[in-house]
Amino acid sequence: MNYFSIVLSLVSLIVAISSVFINLVLWRKVNRPIVTVRLSSSCDGAPMALNIVIENTGNLPAKDIVIKANRQDVLNCTNGNVIPKDAKEILLSNLVIPILANGKKTINAFHCYGENVE
Repeated sequence: MNYFSIVLSLVSLIVAISSVFINLVLWRKVNRPIVTVRLSSSCDGAPMALNIVIENTGNLPAKDIVIKANRQDVLNCTNGNVIPKDAKEILLSNLVIPILANGKKTINAFHCYGENVE
């Protein structure tokens, strides 16, 4: 009888530890930041604008966001061969956005005026 209660206690302990581990893994999969970046251009008038939208649609704040863009993709978006200087500093470097709250987005437009090109 004593042997049976020890085995039952060990099995219960294994089930409890497994349950905690599985719940932790599932919680991390469901509750995470989901960051999307959209890049577009607007060439309606003389100055060309390169617009960027960074959005966190996840359940947790996103931390230490680094945007890495391919130079050719940015050039395709600008419909030309110039990238605004300030856009180049953000898109083609290792600049870090420290935090973006969940459900929030940030929008910026880079304009191409004279000295502001590469």
